[in-house]
Order: sequence, then structure tokens, then C-alpha cells
Amino acid sequence: MSYALIIIVGLSVGMLWTSTQIPKFRLLPMIAATVVLLACIYFINLIPALNSNQSTLFGISGIAGALLAPGILWKGHPLLVGLGFFERLKYSSRNLRMLRESLDDRAPQD
Repeated sequence: MSYALIIIVGLSVGMLWTSTQIPKFRLLPMIAATVVLLACIYFINLIPALNSNQSTLFGISGIAGALLAPGILWKGHPLLVGLGFFERLKYSSRNLRMLRESLDDRAPQD
């Protein structure tokens, strides 16, 4: 049970961290995500029943969440319409700057 909880929290923190940078970098959400990350690390270290394997699992699942999040977060982008999850993930990892710049080029909608 504790392994499942560690994985869920790690994935959530990784996705939260990435969501502060997609589609644009935002400072205030990044500060909030950093506070959440540090609080999670602090509370995980307080639990005496957790061993180093579970702490490592938290880090690995956080990285996995951060790597998988762009496939979800770029879903509504006009250049990625019709692409599946893994195609969006591959395209966004190679063309991040172009995706961000194309958002600047769009006309504001009323």
C-alpha cells in the first residue's frame, strides 16, 4: 500500500512541476510547486517505516510524471491536433520552442 501511495504522490508532483512550464513558464505556480515538492520530501523523510527504496521510488515516479505530462498538457495545441499521446510527447520534446512561439503568434480570441 505504501508503495502505491509513494508512486501516486511522485507522479502527481512530477506532473504539477511540469504544468508550471507548459505552455509558458509561470513564476508563482513554480514557487507553489516547489513548496509542495519540498513538503512531500520532508514528510516522506519523517515517516520512519519508509526505507531508502521508497524514497528512491518517489524520485523515479516524480521524474516519470514530469516526462509523461507534456503528452497530456499539449493536447489542445493547434499544431498537435490529431496526434496520439506518444506522438504529442515525442513532438513536444523535440519542438518545445516552436510550440511556445506558435502560441504567441495566434491572434487573441474575444
